[in-house]
Amino acid sequence: MSPRFPSFVADLPITRAALDFAADRHDGQRRDTDGAPFILHPLEVAQLLRGRDYPDAVIAAGVLHDVIEDTDVRGGELRERFGDAVADMVESVSEPEGGGTYAERKARLRERVAAASADAAAVFAADKVAKAREFRLGLVRAGGGSVVDEDKLDHYWACLELLEQRLGHVALVRQLRFELEALDLLPPAFHRILTDNSPRSASLICAAPRPTRSSLWQEPVGAPSPPPRDSRARRGGRDIRRDARPRKRADGAPPPSGKAPGMGRTALLVVDMLNRYDHEDADLLRESAREAVPKIADLIAQAREDDDVTLAYVNDNHGDWTSGRGGLTRWALEGEDPSLIEPIAPPKDVPFLVKARHSAFYATQLEYLLRSEGVDRIVLTGQVTEQCILYTALDAYVRHFDLVVPRDAVAHIHEDLADAALRMMGRNMRARCSARATSSRRWRRRRAWRCRAGRNAAGPSNHPVRCAASRPQRVRTAGCARSGAPARPADRCSGDCPR
Repeated sequence: MSPRFPSFVADLPITRAALDFAADRHDGQRRDTDGAPFILHPLEVAQLLRGRDYPDAVIAAGVLHDVIEDTDVRGGELRERFGDAVADMVESVSEPEGGGTYAERKARLRERVAAASADAAAVFAADKVAKAREFRLGLVRAGGGSVVDEDKLDHYWACLELLEQRLGHVALVRQLRFELEALDLLPPAFHRILTDNSPRSASLICAAPRPTRSSLWQEPVGAPSPPPRDSRARRGGRDIRRDARPRKRADGAPPPSGKAPGMGRTALLVVDMLNRYDHEDADLLRESAREAVPKIADLIAQAREDDDVTLAYVNDNHGDWTSGRGGLTRWALEGEDPSLIEPIAPPKDVPFLVKARHSAFYATQLEYLLRSEGVDRIVLTGQVTEQCILYTALDAYVRHFDLVVPRDAVAHIHEDLADAALRMMGRNMRARCSARATSSRRWRRRRAWRCRAGRNAAGPSNHPVRCAASRPQRVRTAGCARSGAPARPADRCSGDCPR
């Protein structure tokens, strides 16, 4: 029998069909925590996704995310009813077949989610938020006889770490962190924690934070509590100074790049260069791209020869949710001007990420890739300067990456808007908008010798540095480009340097 639809699915036809299907398949199943019909859990997942403005297909996948694990439905039936995109997401968040312990099975599931699309990861995040809430509800209902399943909690924390790496600190992931930290810091009263197969009493008010998890700034019970960190370094219970750089491994080894902390690598990003050039304004973009492509190709060649430079492509999916490196390359080569594609076609051994919105960071694995490579400086190339390049630069800036934008290696549609975007990147995002593409050796020069966004770093006063607020080709002695005053650590350029 069809369920009575909640109001939030009124304008979501795929989700309504999915809800009807899931209610039938989960008929008779009950939640362990409160005995409510099981369909309430998929509905809560769907509502979390709806509240974050995910599209109909993703919300439908949220409704269906348990049908493969908990019913006799298989992926083929989902593909026939709801299409490949929905079926792929549901399969990605379903536990793979195979035996083993709980921990082993959940580890395989996390590996599957790590390789899945960003939308599938969002479904997984919403599921874990709902499960964490059910976890607390179960403790409350059990009262003094409640026992926390440590294996399950460890799985949830491992999921949080995965999702923070995969999606960044998006709203659903932040919500999951809150739910888990609340369980650690403010658990329901009178519950017991199962540790080393033996129950032990927990505090009436606050359970001991697990020492392997960074729950706010508390130390384990019995240790003296340190004072809070400077509020500028704490946001939402995490140390952003630590999060803004590559994490050390537990054994003290350097980041995966082999670089010691503070000796970051450079990444060359090639953004949205796979394009058919058959859209509105394509003629204007093609004219600019024709000038930029040789410079981008030269930078790509340099990056591939330099062990200290990470090369990565990020490209729009152009509405095709099944697209990847090969499909997008073939699609672009069949377009209006393959001569703009051939010189910069992505090699098979180079990371290639697919995005759906303007920024290369939005809902992609890019930040995790850069952090794992020890990157702290990005050279941004591609198109369109006043659109995707600008938004990517902003997201790089708020993630504390240094930024270089070679003016002759980015393509535009409207020259006046592109100039304004470059000025904004230089002034507001502290980007170094160089006049032309330079060698990778110059990308790695020490930051202490640069004037970045009008702010002079301490260094010899006679060292030539570039003021980002002035024309890129204008080189001054360290100090204000307008006044010519010698450099001091506190000096600031007026931002009104002659052009």
